[in-house]
Amino acid sequence: MSMKENKVETNLPDFDDLFEISQNIAHLKKSIGILSAVLTDRVAEITANVTQSEQYTIKNKPPSMDYVKNTYQILGRNDTEKEWLRAKRVEIAEAESELKKNELDFQIMRMQIDVWRTENANQRRLSYD
Repeated sequence: MSMKENKVETNLPDFDDLFEISQNIAHLKKSIGILSAVLTDRVAEITANVTQSEQYTIKNKPPSMDYVKNTYQILGRNDTEKEWLRAKRVEIAEAESELKKNELDFQIMRMQIDVWRTENANQRRLSYD
């Protein structure tokens, strides 16, 4: 069998495709950073309020940080806050998932180009033999 018969047909990615995916990756990383910062700010606000407000004291003492982390930082102080925290965490998870997909797509495109480059080099070498 000749090299031509074994040639793997690939649709090579266009450089515009690579550029578009790299732009998507950058945008997603920025979005995740912003979303995480917003969530961190809200969690810090909740923590400060819960540890400083008499409303949340237990036996005249502020709740322990472990208790705050396992309850208020996850569930919020009310149902509205609970829903907001959940929605923000879901939004971050979705963005992270999309980021991972874009990164994998970019790697696959790079591998396609590498395979094509190797095939072309092998064909050139065989044509000189």
